[in-house]
Amino acid sequence: MALEIGGDKRPRAESPPVSSADTIAPRVAAERYIAAVKKSRVNDKASYVTDMTVEQLMTDDGASPVLFVPSQHYPRILRLYGGHTMLDFDELYNFNVKIGSPYPNCYQSMMYYLNLTRGDMQDQWEKVRSELVISDIFNIVQSAVRARVGECVWYE
Repeated sequence: MALEIGGDKRPRAESPPVSSADTIAPRVAAERYIAAVKKSRVNDKASYVTDMTVEQLMTDDGASPVLFVPSQHYPRILRLYGGHTMLDFDELYNFNVKIGSPYPNCYQSMMYYLNLTRGDMQDQWEKVRSELVISDIFNIVQSAVRARVGECVWYE
């Protein structure tokens, strides 16, 4: 007796035909998916930069400074770090400790270092550039601090 592939002869429940009212255009589906992801990445209770997600900081709401990310890095940064906050960078990656932690969180510490170096962070960037995650976080945090004064800097 030969084995028949897919030879399951049990009766199957017939699925009802899909009507045009049950379908959704791919563009609309994509928009709904993006809206759902953004909703899960938005901290509505955030009142400080350290509590806002990277996605919130990257979104122009018309009132707050916008975190600068170059267009070639934008999708990757949003995908990898969009749901993170500055405090997450400290908790998950120990970033504040790695940069010397003169203040309680990486955002405040980066602000201190940017003031100390008058914005020239190239030497500090060279120290972290070989670690992809840490170099991304470095750029995100320094860009978030600079956004307050309208500067757009990203180290490569």
